[in-house]
Amino acid sequence: MGFVNSPPKQVDSNAGKTVRKDFKAFLLQVLRRTRGFLEAQKLPYVAHKACEIYLGETHKVHQAKCRRILRTRLEVNPAQLQRFLHTSVGNDLLGWLARFFHLPGTQNQKHALQDLLLQMAADPDGFSFLSFLRRTPHSIQPNLEQLLITTKQVEWLLKAAEATLEIVRELAAAEAQTLPTIEVAGLPELRRPGPYPVKQFNLRLEAGPQTAGSNWLTQLQVVCYQPDPWPIGPIPVIVQSHGLASAPEDLATYAEHLASYGYFVVAPCHPGSDVEQLRNLLSGNSQEVFQLTEFIDRPLAVRALLDELERQNLSRFEGRLNLSQVGVMGCSFGAYTALALAGADLQFDQLEPACGLTRRNPNISLLLQCQALGLPRQTYDFRDDRIQAVISIDAVGSELFGPQGIAPIQVPVLLIAGNQDVAAPLVLEQVRLFRWLTAPHFYLALMQGKSHIQDMKRLISTLNLQIKTSPEIPSITTEVPFEQYIQAISLAFFNQHLLQREDAEPYLSAAYASAISSPPFAFWLLNQTSRPELDHRLQEWENPIEPRENNGG
Repeated sequence: MGFVNSPPKQVDSNAGKTVRKDFKAFLLQVLRRTRGFLEAQKLPYVAHKACEIYLGETHKVHQAKCRRILRTRLEVNPAQLQRFLHTSVGNDLLGWLARFFHLPGTQNQKHALQDLLLQMAADPDGFSFLSFLRRTPHSIQPNLEQLLITTKQVEWLLKAAEATLEIVRELAAAEAQTLPTIEVAGLPELRRPGPYPVKQFNLRLEAGPQTAGSNWLTQLQVVCYQPDPWPIGPIPVIVQSHGLASAPEDLATYAEHLASYGYFVVAPCHPGSDVEQLRNLLSGNSQEVFQLTEFIDRPLAVRALLDELERQNLSRFEGRLNLSQVGVMGCSFGAYTALALAGADLQFDQLEPACGLTRRNPNISLLLQCQALGLPRQTYDFRDDRIQAVISIDAVGSELFGPQGIAPIQVPVLLIAGNQDVAAPLVLEQVRLFRWLTAPHFYLALMQGKSHIQDMKRLISTLNLQIKTSPEIPSITTEVPFEQYIQAISLAFFNQHLLQREDAEPYLSAAYASAISSPPFAFWLLNQTSRPELDHRLQEWENPIEPRENNGG
């Protein structure tokens, strides 16, 4: 089993209730005293004392990070913020935030919170967490029960991530000891470009027939990466699926690398969830972060693309494309797409109870996953038998699929994850998926220091998002090896599981990952043989702390 979202057994005693009551009373007293400092705008003092009291004298580094978070100031375009808060995702986020407050009478908490946020966004000084507390009306009281629960959840998540990292490191070392030592100097270097120059071009393909529940388009925009000249023999095909608020070009590094080794890579644009969709939202030309039908349209777009490539294989590509053994590489929302095409089934019975608790759960990706509850409740079958291997980068979908939905996947799967992924936390997403897979071959590649969004400044610029932070988001100045890790391991994975090349096996191993690992950005790889021991070692981290249904403050 994975990390479940069901509440643990309640073992509260009267003494425990008294302790919680006394602690909540203490926090209320602290908040009342703190408000005076807040109103006097002595925010640095409050940040310093709050972090010192909460973390203690022994955690100086964590105290510094805590103070930076509390004092970070945002300047947000009020119009863009209002448009986001009016979306389905924004409404869910307001619902999650509203649980931290008690409002007088029957006042709508979400509307009151939205008004407060928009007022603060219009302030030339912007807002921070502490200035938010300072500006909050006295009639709005904090829900200490929920604050304490959420604090415990975040603590659990951080500790579970640290424990998981250590367990994966130890299991990868054990796997490596069972194999011959990998001498990297004696192997061809998969991190370097291959022998083929790469030709890039665009295709505009007619889409397939409309499907129930789908918002299908008539044309499909596709970026293609072709080895030039064509290799001799059938050419393996890889489909890339980009993430939310992204574009095909964001995966170009991996596409070009694969094409340089003889693969034909096609990267369709998913217009209902791409960068233009979010730009349109921020400019007032769309009403949603992404279209609900993208849960359906994304896998259908890939199927339609493969159908069209089959139709044009002889006329356009002289029959070179091997479309009976296709690989898919997806990132984030694209990872959902890849898993669905491999046979994963949507499980509304799994998703609905998880979303009932999601407003109190530290898994931010549930803001995306829970939107699927708006789909018609029917059985969706996105499996495509042409798909013979999938790579999932920063996957989301643990609650969309659950153990029952993941089990039907029987093709090789490579899950790529980072331990600093805040949007799709490692222990709640990728590790759970790894533990649920039942295919003959599956892998978990873990990178220390990798996050969901590697370059936040670039993303803000790409989206035309009018937001400033003080202090500014630091630019990436250190060269990180994550792209090279992914280039090498994805090439090895497809070489072994699409082309059945025997010379790929040494690369697709814990020993090779260890050989190319470059601390502090360490790289580990596990295969399916380590799953039983991983299950055993993670038993003590099964249940995140869940709230009681009592919301009293």
